[in-house]
Amino acid sequence: MIPAFIMLLTAATAMCMDLAAGKVSNQLILISAAAGLLWQLTCGGPKAAAEGLAGMLTAFIVLFILFVFRMLGAGDIKLFCALGTVLGPSGILRCIAFSLFFGAVIAIPLMIIRGIPIERLTYFITYIRGLAYSKDFRPYRCGGLERPENFHFTIPIFMSAILMIVLKQVPAY
Repeated sequence: MIPAFIMLLTAATAMCMDLAAGKVSNQLILISAAAGLLWQLTCGGPKAAAEGLAGMLTAFIVLFILFVFRMLGAGDIKLFCALGTVLGPSGILRCIAFSLFFGAVIAIPLMIIRGIPIERLTYFITYIRGLAYSKDFRPYRCGGLERPENFHFTIPIFMSAILMIVLKQVPAY
């Protein structure tokens, strides 16, 4: 019950912060990661704490490339790292996959409503070609959240946290 509470509280608070200020507090990330690691250490001992650290590191390694190309913000990655302390490596990979799914579920209708699906598909193809052929390593994301294709990714992360809890994918010790 405690790990589900840590996950839900962390994801919900991060989403609210992001929606209100466009940023996730580093204090929230540090407190949440510490709570996750403390729970792991208390309930499962040093081996479980190592699993929590591995979850944090897994999130960072898997998502770092998306940060480099500005496809995902630093706050989102830090949030995944904090959740990784509770979920461990395999759990955080599921959480990331669910978040990407929910992100697509949000993005596709938004693009259709805003009338930009062809524009975004063309931009994506051009971007990938630039990477593949001319080694043009510019950031993927254009501008801030005011752009019609951008949205707060903490929303799909929160949805993923809820799904992980509902599917009982959160360690319970």
